[in-house]
Amino acid sequence: MCATIMAALQILAIGPLSLCFASCPDAPGTCPSLSISLLQSTSHAILQESISLCRPGALVSAIGSHLQQACSKTGLFISELFAGHIMGEQAHMLPQVLPRRGMFESEHVLSAGCMLHLVVLAHPAKPNARQLKDHWPVTERNYYPSACYSHMLLITEDVPQILTASYPLLPNC
Repeated sequence: MCATIMAALQILAIGPLSLCFASCPDAPGTCPSLSISLLQSTSHAILQESISLCRPGALVSAIGSHLQQACSKTGLFISELFAGHIMGEQAHMLPQVLPRRGMFESEHVLSAGCMLHLVVLAHPAKPNARQLKDHWPVTERNYYPSACYSHMLLITEDVPQILTASYPLLPNC
């Protein structure tokens, strides 16, 4: 079965490749010390590295596990609050594929012709998100910055084809 991978599992992708921030409150000591530019560049690098794993025969859980481990190694956090494919009428709709083994009776395996949306939404602290009433935007209750990068991919026999345009890394907002 062809399914979508939600890398960070918390979806806040507004465009083909998007970057989303919330600003920290003014209270000193309330925001982690990770710079926004480091958060941006690390999240973008994790997405780029993970695209190469999206090939025929790849296990969805292995790709998700790689993303989780890559974020953890850099001290970033991802959320397991949301999953979906973001290629339909709503952001969080079936099929929902989470990168953990044992959630389904059988393992999802990618094959040539599959399309998926790979998302890295990274936070400098454990996320505390909420989804707004229209079911599209997700905001952070703690106002920490977050960086979101995503691409829609077509799995081919060789390398995955990126179907979305790339944006340059945006300057800090």
